[in-house]
Order: sequence, then C-alpha cells, then structure tokens
Amino acid sequence: MQFQHPEILWGLFALVIPIIIHLFNFRRYKRVAFSNVAFLEQVKTETNKASKIRNLILLFIRLLLIAVLVFAFAQPFLPTSESAGMKGQRSVSIYIDNSFSSQNVWQGNALLEWHKEKASQVVQSFSNFDRFQVLTNDITGKDLQSLSKDEALSAIQSITYSNQPQNFSELNERQNAYFSKTSADIHLHYWFSDFQKNQHSLQLAPADTSHHYHGIPTYPDQNSNISIDTLYFKSNQRVLNQADTLVVALTNHGKTSHQANVQLDIDGSQKAVASIDLPAESQQLITLNFATTSGGIHNGQVSVADEFIPFDNSLFFTYEILEKINVLEFVGTETKRLNSLFDNDPNFSFESRTIESFQSELSNNIQLIICQGVQNFNTEQIGWLESFVQNGGSVFLLPHSACNLDSYNNLLGRLGSVQMLSKNAQPIQVQSFELKDPFYAPAFEKLQENTTLPRISSHFPLANNNLNSVSLITLQDNSPLLCYTKKGAGKIYVSSVSTVESESNFTQHALFPISIVRAAELSGKLTPTYANLSENSYASLSLAMPSASGLYTLKNISTGQEYMAQSRNNGNNVEIFIPNEISNSGTYQIKNDQTVAGGIALNYPRSESSLNYYNKEEILAITSNASFHIEDTTPEMLGHIATKIAGGITYWWHLILAALSFLALEILIIQLWRTKL
Repeated sequence: MQFQHPEILWGLFALVIPIIIHLFNFRRYKRVAFSNVAFLEQVKTETNKASKIRNLILLFIRLLLIAVLVFAFAQPFLPTSESAGMKGQRSVSIYIDNSFSSQNVWQGNALLEWHKEKASQVVQSFSNFDRFQVLTNDITGKDLQSLSKDEALSAIQSITYSNQPQNFSELNERQNAYFSKTSADIHLHYWFSDFQKNQHSLQLAPADTSHHYHGIPTYPDQNSNISIDTLYFKSNQRVLNQADTLVVALTNHGKTSHQANVQLDIDGSQKAVASIDLPAESQQLITLNFATTSGGIHNGQVSVADEFIPFDNSLFFTYEILEKINVLEFVGTETKRLNSLFDNDPNFSFESRTIESFQSELSNNIQLIICQGVQNFNTEQIGWLESFVQNGGSVFLLPHSACNLDSYNNLLGRLGSVQMLSKNAQPIQVQSFELKDPFYAPAFEKLQENTTLPRISSHFPLANNNLNSVSLITLQDNSPLLCYTKKGAGKIYVSSVSTVESESNFTQHALFPISIVRAAELSGKLTPTYANLSENSYASLSLAMPSASGLYTLKNISTGQEYMAQSRNNGNNVEIFIPNEISNSGTYQIKNDQTVAGGIALNYPRSESSLNYYNKEEILAITSNASFHIEDTTPEMLGHIATKIAGGITYWWHLILAALSFLALEILIIQLWRTKL
C-alpha cells in the first residue's frame, strides 16, 4: 500500500482527541436531593454498566471514522503493472476534439461536453505534481504552455467549437513539440474525439517506451445529418429584374431517407422555398427561382431544417448586380449607329469614340467594349484589350470589311479565340442559333417555324481550331457567324461579318440588337459567390487595390465586427487573405478605407459533415506500431482507469464510503440505545 499524499497521515494524531474526551469524561452532573435513594441503587448500577459499554462502542466507531477519513485524504493506492512503468516525472497532453462534428449528440449532450467531462476526470486522477498540455483544433502558441492541474481543468472548461479541423498526425507533432520542451520521463497522450474517418490520419511513429497513447472515443447516438454542400447560379451573370435560378446541392449523410425543407433569403427577406426527398447516403440538387429588383451587392442565405449537426445547415453567398452597365464603343471607318440600343434604357450608359482616341484609362468602370469597323489594331491596343478581357471585361468584335487579318488574329490568338480566315464571297445562310444557350434563352421562348434567318453574301470564316469557342449563330457550313470565348474573368465575342449592309442583312435582323444587348447584360465582372473559412484561406476578387498598406477591412454584416485583411495583386485580380480571427460564417462587406468595395460570404468547410467514424478495432489496427490503448467507457470509470495508469489502484473512495457508514452507525446506536434505555 502506498499513498499519493503521505503527509496527510500526520492527521492520525487526531485519534487522541476522542480518547482524551472519553477518559476524563468532561460532562458535569447536577445534584438532585432524594429522601430515600436505596430504591435507585440497583437501577444506577445497571445504567452505569450500559453507559460504559455504549461509550466504548461509540469511541471505537469515532476512532475508525477519523482514521478512515485521514487515510482517504492521503489517497492510498496499490501499484499496478501499468503504473510500474510510469515511475518518474510525468507530463500529460490532453487533446479535445472541438471540431463541428462534436456538435452531434450522445445521451442528450453534445459530444464536446462529453469530451470535456472525460478529460476533466483524467486530469483529476493525476497528482498536483504532474504537468499538463491542453490541445484543441485551434492551434496557437498557447498550446505549448505547461499547465498545473487546476489550470488544465480551467482550460478544458473554456473550450468552445472550432471551424479548423486538424488531423491526428499534425496534433501528434504538436504534442511531441510540447514534450520536447519538458524534462519529463513519461509522456502520456490522451485523445478525446469521435475519430472521424475523413478528417483524421492515425499514422503514428513506431512505439517509444516513454510515449503512451490513449484514445477515448465518444460516438453519437444516431448517424443523421443533412448538409448544404455547395450552390451556384445556372447562368454566369445576374441581370436586373430577370429570373435567376440558384442550384443547391444537399447531402443526406444518414442511413435513412429524409425530406428536406429548403429556404432562400436575399438581404434578409424570404425569396423562395422548396422541399426535396433525400434518399439515404445520397446527394441531390434542388433549384430555387427568384428575381432581383435592385442593383448593388446582395447577400443571400440558403438554409435547411436539420436538428442534429447545425453548422452545415446554412450556406451564405453574395452577388452583385450593377446599377448601370457602362458600354464603350470604339469605331473605325465603317460604323453603324448603336446608341439607339441603349439610350432609352436607364440600366445602360453608352459612349462612342474613335479608335484614334484610344486611351487605356478609358476602361475604368467599363463592362463592355464594342470594336466596330476598326481596320487595324496596333500592339498597344492589342495588349490593352487582352488585359481588359483577362480582368473581367467583355469585348464585342465587329470587323472591318477589309480588316488587317494579322492584327485581328494576333488579338484573337492572345485571347485563345477563333482565327479569321481570308474573306469568302460565297453567299451562305444562317442554319441555326443556340436558342437554349443562356445567352439567348431569356430573349426567346421558342422559334417560329417560318422565322427568316440572316443571309450572308460575304464573310470572314472563323476557324475554331482549339475548340475553346462556343458558337451562338451557326452558318450552313457549320462555321460560326457569331461565337464567344472565355478568357480569364472575361469574354470576347467575334462576328464573322462586318456592319456593311451590302455584305449581309445580319445588322437588320432582330438577332443583331439582341446579341449586342445580351452581351452588355452579361458583361458584369464575375465574383465568387462564397469562400470557405479555413486555415490560410483567401478569395480572389476583381477589386481596386487598396492603399499602399494593402489592407482591406472585412465587416460582418450581422454583428458589425470588423477585421483587417491583407491583400496582394496577382495581375488580374486582388487576393484577399481571410484573417484567422474570423470564426463565424456569414456575409461581410469589403471596405477600402470607408468605401464599400465589394462583398464576400464566408462559410464553414463541409469536411466535418460526414458521419463515418473509426471503430475501436480499426483504430488499434492502424496504430499497431505504437503504444496505443482505447478506453471506451464512462467518465467516472475513465478517471479510475487513468488513476491506475498514473499511480495504481486507488481506494480513497472506498474509504469515504466506509466513513459515511461509520457515521450512520454512530447515529443509529445513539438513537436506538437511548430508546431502549
């Protein structure tokens, strides 16, 4: 038998106190006069004998009560085979899995609360001389601090959920970094987790006699979770007052089918609701239709009703609709007036200039550039137009009837588009146009059978050798009359015919103005709808660079809290690095000084949505080369097991029960003996 606190055994000297009280019998007696006491002599003799017996019994019980209390506080234990190898200075690392999967429930409480309770039981089982590390998924410099027993218990209780999942290999490295700073002989690793398969790598180094691993899994009662994984718009750009379709991907991670009710909110107002049946362990797409009636930056949220793991029940996104689309036309020697297409529409601003007045700064805040009847592009103009498209602008190219093919093909080649061949004077007619393409779909419901399509008498055949371009209007020889090519964040539209009316009736056909207007409507710069909140994450946006410091301010629209964000220019866009201090998903304003430069939505990663866990046998099989043990039990029994490992088999709680029994026995004897007498 050994004691964790042998110094408390000095308390056994307190046993002399009841002995002294018994021997000297400090009670005072009151004299009462009787006329004749002979009758009481026999009663007195019998009462004195009973009293002495009772007092001796009570003395013995009180001595036992004091003794077992002293022994209990000294915490006696018997060394075990496990504790025999734990002699020396011990250092204990406690990892508590506070990732979002620990929001799931076991026996009415979140897994995180069970992790914390079990970890507290383990810490309490160690002595006050042991040192502790408390590690979570929020890896910071504080993780390497050595804590006392009370400090470790306080740190455990303060743990909250984290959006930064870590794998066990990284956590093990962090634990070993802590151990390397200590002079301890014994290193104990405790991992409290649900051991999710998709998040944790359990590959450990070969066994080290000084390192002992203990995995304490807590698994949820049920495997049910519905997550919103991603969303996207069916068309590339948003247009004011036009119907939009949002496609949302939902996953049922559980073993049973569920009906999911989905809601779409824009700027805090409900815009659409839908319901979908989700088979077990499957992903389904659902569409939500709505229209935006005002320009500017809009904040959206798609949510699903799911009572179990809540972090993936919502997905935030942002999008922008321009208040006014700016169109700039550069004209050469052949022109067709286009201002009538935009002058009476308040959603557009149109300006026409000659190509000779070209200046690169004219592109500021321009969404669409129309190049009409330009015979030749010089090197500066080609480089500038390429940069304009790369950065998100759109160019509509209407060639000159006698254009310089080398300069045109130089521009088109640098944009990865079609190549213009020598002029063909063979008459040809339009065969079809892409009615279902998002470019034309909003303008045409269906094509009438007697519809007359454009006729071409002379054109520049377009060769789509690299297959990067999409034909919008197709001629009878299957070559494009009009096509577009995506490059960087923008597009270039190319017509194979000029605006000279003698070469085609395309400019008189309804397809021509519709094509110009649709190109303008779809010319807004694209921005990501959302980004993930993860370590070292960033978002690439089309924004104006901030001041020389390169700092933006991200303001949470719901809470008003602001964060400073670093940025860098990558040539075409600005990359904004998401501050690690941001821990809440939601929509944020991007501010340059006091000016709102844009918006961004930040969401939690969905890696924690999965419900696949390592079981005990799988964990032991993977970690077979390390000294790894699995303790799958209640918090109380876990504390007992940890005590066996840390010091041996303890008996203090047995002694506490014995002390309570002796106290109850004393009360019982006093009451029964008094009644009998």
